[in-house]
Amino acid sequence: MKNVYIFLFVFSLSFSAFSQMKMRDVKSVLRQSNLSDIQKMDSILNFIKNEYQNDPWVTEPASNELYTFAVKNGNKEMQAKALFFFAKSQLVLNRLDSDTCFVKAARYFGELNLMDKKIECLNYLLQYAETENDESKFLKYKSELYSSVNKISQTSKKGRETYHMFHRSMSNLFLSRNELDSAFYHNQTAEKYATTLNDEERLSKCYLNAGNILAHQGEFVRAFEYYLKCKDIAMRLNNLEIQSSVAMAMGDAYVYLGEVGASISLFQEANGLALQCKNKGLQLNSMVKQAKGLFYQGKYQSALGLFSGAEILFMSGIGNSLLGEVYLGKGACYKNLNNFEMAEKMFGLCQKELEKTNITNSSLVWNIAGLRLKQKRYQEALDAFKKARKLEIETNSYSIIRTNSS
Repeated sequence: MKNVYIFLFVFSLSFSAFSQMKMRDVKSVLRQSNLSDIQKMDSILNFIKNEYQNDPWVTEPASNELYTFAVKNGNKEMQAKALFFFAKSQLVLNRLDSDTCFVKAARYFGELNLMDKKIECLNYLLQYAETENDESKFLKYKSELYSSVNKISQTSKKGRETYHMFHRSMSNLFLSRNELDSAFYHNQTAEKYATTLNDEERLSKCYLNAGNILAHQGEFVRAFEYYLKCKDIAMRLNNLEIQSSVAMAMGDAYVYLGEVGASISLFQEANGLALQCKNKGLQLNSMVKQAKGLFYQGKYQSALGLFSGAEILFMSGIGNSLLGEVYLGKGACYKNLNNFEMAEKMFGLCQKELEKTNITNSSLVWNIAGLRLKQKRYQEALDAFKKARKLEIETNSYSIIRTNSS
């Protein structure tokens, strides 16, 4: 495992140098005299489209370069596209102000009557408002989104694609809010549009969403039917990202069923597929889930190794929204390994991450209670246990991580 840490650290440094080289290439495009201004902008835009998920620390400044160049050329459509991908790059990097550029891009797309792109921006703004627990912004963007969608005609292929995007996005959003009936309705509608479009990739994503919704409803047999239909299409299309996502979803379902051992091989499969398609977000997700699976089995040292490996990958800037979960996992491992000093430190770091989003995590409180019990600080332990139980009742939540908290 030590060799893995060394590799990841060296990888993060070499990747940073490689990113700087790519940024120099982007700037060189703007200096090429044999290209017209529109060709220069198209070239940079295509680069950004292909790279923003896996190399956002390059596409963020590249989008800024494109925006500045588009302003000089008075090309408002390219300005809007640059702002859009600048904001998407910021989302991947978990920047706190990514909504600002989405708002501006949405306004530009609306002025240009590019309603499908405006709707895509509003979809992201809704997700941002939900993540930030800002209900006033959520209601504002939701109203604007529905108003914009109603202006789209369903007679064209592009219109049907926009409606599919809208309904699938709303399904994911309502799932995150645990509004499962609304999530299922929107997913079924998105599935109908995917079928009409004869688009198997879109259809497979609908099947994945349906499986996730059904798993949350406790209907695991039907959930796995949808997961397997999704996996069948993804394998036929050789789409590694969807294969990785569905493997993780199936692993999650086994965790919900209490069959943690069966989940680990699926998380390993998901991680291998994520490595093949070079999707670092999926790599981190699958690594953290695999670490949690090992923790639930009482393999604390192995889990700690994976949590630490994930922490090193956070140096790239991707996936920082998971950082609190990693600190919690490391703290729980240290607690069960009786390293109370390190457990205390990790729980403190987890608390700092949670404070950034004003979220209270009952699992953290359960683990602090377990730590106090091990430290024989009995009154503090009792108070923490009571607080954790109260939080679970208030939020209607329960986390398996607390089963090893004492």
